Formats: sequence, structure tokens, C-alpha cells
Amino acid sequence: MGVLKTLLRGTETGEGPDAARARPGQIWAHCWALEPCRARRNVATITYMVTRRAIRDQRGQGTLDYVGIVAVAAILVAAIVLGTGSGEPIREQVSRSICQIVHAFDGGGDCGSTTSAGTLTPEQQATSGDYVALGDSYSSGEGAGDYLDGTDDESFWPWGHDPNVCRRSKNAYSASIYAAFDFAGDYSFGACSGGIINDYYQDNHSGNEGEGPQRDLITDDTSLVTISMGGNDFGFADVLQSCVVGGSCATASHTKEVDAEIDGQIDRLAQLYRDMAADAPPGARILVIGYPQLFPDPEDITNGSDSFIGEDEQAWINDRGAHANAAIQEAIRRSGTQVEYVDVSDALQGHEVGTDDPWINDLDLGDFPVSRGSFHPKAAGQAAIAELVQQQIRNGP
Repeated sequence: MGVLKTLLRGTETGEGPDAARARPGQIWAHCWALEPCRARRNVATITYMVTRRAIRDQRGQGTLDYVGIVAVAAILVAAIVLGTGSGEPIREQVSRSICQIVHAFDGGGDCGSTTSAGTLTPEQQATSGDYVALGDSYSSGEGAGDYLDGTDDESFWPWGHDPNVCRRSKNAYSASIYAAFDFAGDYSFGACSGGIINDYYQDNHSGNEGEGPQRDLITDDTSLVTISMGGNDFGFADVLQSCVVGGSCATASHTKEVDAEIDGQIDRLAQLYRDMAADAPPGARILVIGYPQLFPDPEDITNGSDSFIGEDEQAWINDRGAHANAAIQEAIRRSGTQVEYVDVSDALQGHEVGTDDPWINDLDLGDFPVSRGSFHPKAAGQAAIAELVQQQIRNGP
């Protein structure tokens, strides 16, 4: 290993960390600096990480640069194989790993049959780099409490102070995801309460301080992106308000109006998913999280509901939520991408609004005019969503 580290140092340019994406030697030095590259990742993961990085840096590099990458790759792979062991002969592991790196540049070559050492599991693919968590309030953790400093600040507003009420919770499902897996990279948390589709492309529409386009958090090192988006574009806040203060909302005309609003966002969501797939590096996984059902099914209500919203309206809202989730899935289909859908509609089953032990907040009149956390999952609800996302990460599409 000492010889390998010397070779790596010899390939560095000395131009500082910002040049790491432009120099093959620094590409490898960066990988070496990550402990998972050395001790917690198998050969396939390392090959994937380095090849992906090399592909992005191939423009402007000469043949000798590529030869250097391959040579160092061979030494690194061999060293790790010798240090960790495998059920497959070392010669085959190293040969196939070098083959994969070489042919990453010309797009050809048959590197032989795939085994556990030659391919990544869905989990390894997702955790081989940085994790980026984007989206709206259901991803930020609104309603789950314990918000990060600087994201629950509306003091002195509107007297010249720029507030930030993205309300990123330490209990958000993304925090649980990052803690549950051995990511090779970092965790970037960009989800913001009130988020809309446009916030992916431009500065936060609500003027939250320091909130640029969410897409800016996706980098060449990203291996996993999660997002929930669309609820605010569907007008769900207005729907819930109409059911609370406007009498019965479960009318045929209102159903037609709300469903048309939801369907009108499908193509916009499809374009969002295409743009996310284009922004993310090759091999990164993008998981679109649906929305949980807010209220229990009518047959599950045995002792009446404790919610402010009547049982007929609850069933109607559940139906609109199902329509929204179906629209998101249709948008993924239309996008023509490998974006994955995570169904969390039953995440709160038995613990919906109005049940004896709800994992989601009912209408809360504690703040003026109402709490922002109304009809959002509590910490337990976020944990339930996290379990389903973890399953998707492990099992894959």
C-alpha cells in the first residue's frame, strides 16, 4: 500500500483540490482520500466510481493520460483484492476491472460474465458517492420538528430581515437514509417547505434566504438523489383549506377541477425528471417519492374520527392523493428515464390523521393562522417513509 500511495502522489499536479476533476492523478488521489475506497468498498464499487469520474474528464486528455489511469487502476484494484480477498480468482477480478476502465473510454469491449465482483448491487450503486435530498415539505420534514439552524427563522420579518422557513428537520427521511447506509460521499439537504417545480431551476420562489436552484446541489459526485415534488403545484394546500373552511369539498365539480389541475402538471413533472437525469452523472439513481395517504380508509374508522375534517371529505382527499400519485407515476413513464418511483401511500397505515396514534399532524391552530406542519408527517411518519425508501435503495427498480 505504501508503494501505491507513492504512485498516486506522483500523478498529482499540485494544482489544488479544485483541479481534481481535470487531472487523472488527482481523480485517483480523491478516491484514495475517501476511506470507503480503501476499506469499505469492493472491487466493483471502486471500478465504478473511478470509471465514472474518468469518463467525465476524458475531454482534452491524451493517450498517455489514459494509460496512466489504467496502470494506476490496475495497481489499486490488485492491492485491494489482495487486501480484502474474494471468492473469485484474483487474476479474473483484476482483468475484468481493468477491461471495464479501458472500455469506458471507447464504449466497446466484452469484459466477460458478470459476478458479484464485476457488477454493483443497487445499494452499492446508490451509495458510491454523494447523497442529495431535494423536494418540498414532505421531504424537508415540515411537521417533524427539530429543524436545522437557519431553516426555521422568520424573526424580525417583514422588517428587512430575510427569513428562511424551509424547515429542514433532523427527523426527515433523508437524514435517516444517510445514517442507515455507508455512503462514500456527503449528504446535501436541499428540500424546502413550500417547494414547487420551478424551485428546481431557479432561486426559491418564496424568497427563503440563501436558497438557490435545487439542481445546483447535484454534482459529478452524486450517486443518489431523492425528491418529492408536485404537491404544491397540484394545489393541495388550497384543497385542504377548502375542506376545512368551505363546507363539503367532495363535490363532482370540485373533483373535476382538482383532477384537471393535477393532470395539468404531468408534462412539467416529466420534464423535471428528464432534467434531473441529465444533471446527474451516469449511473446515479434518482428516486421520486410519492405522497402518503393522509386519512384512514372508511372501513378502518371504527370509533369515529378525531379530525377536523369530516369522514366523507377524508375519503375524497384520499382519492385525490391517489390521483396525484398516479400522475407522478405517469410523468415518470412519459419522461423516458430510469427514474424510480417509491410508493409510500401506505407508509402511515393505521396511524393516519384522526387515529388513536397518528404519525401525521392534523389541522393545528397553534400558530397564526394555522401551523405550517398541519397535515404533514411527524417524526414517526418520516421514519416510516424512510423504511420504504431504504427498501427501494436496497432492492432497486
